[in-house]
Amino acid sequence: MTKLLSSLRSLACRFRDDRRGVAIVEFAFVLPIMLTLYLGCVAVTIGVSTDRKLSLLTHSLADLVAQDDTIMSTETDDIFLAAKAIMMPYDVTPSEIGMRVQSVRIKADRTACVEWSVAPTGLLAARSVNENVTSTIPDDIRVADTTLIWAETQYNYRPVVGGELVGTLLELKSQNFMRPRLTDAVAFSPDPDPGDCPL
Repeated sequence: MTKLLSSLRSLACRFRDDRRGVAIVEFAFVLPIMLTLYLGCVAVTIGVSTDRKLSLLTHSLADLVAQDDTIMSTETDDIFLAAKAIMMPYDVTPSEIGMRVQSVRIKADRTACVEWSVAPTGLLAARSVNENVTSTIPDDIRVADTTLIWAETQYNYRPVVGGELVGTLLELKSQNFMRPRLTDAVAFSPDPDPGDCPL
């Protein structure tokens, strides 16, 4: 019996003094934290990149329209296709992305209304002609008796990692305002019924 107790005591002392497995145990504790940090960084990087591309798309959409004097209804598809190319390699199906561009008239009393609006099939629909958008246009760019080109975009971003933490998708939105470059107002052909929007 003493021999058994002696060998058990010897085994316990050797187990207590043995340090060979300490590194693997510490690694097992640290690995989940390291993986979580790495995957979180990947998800945030892809999200920021997607948001940046959406901002670039919005700027390009407004810029393409602001450089023209008349937008033909037949050329709007080409403008939207060119703008969508910026989002590659991200999903640009109509269920994931929405684009809308419109000309906004700022009247003498500094109220703003939509002269014309176009949008391809997608998350955003065209605004109504003569819609009052005064509250949506920032006050510092509502200059009386001018027009603006206003581009809006929306993208349904689904995080590659951690979607369960933030929900199934994040709605990324962007907008950009530009002054027409070649004329006082970019016309749309065929011209929509102007209603009470003109000056």
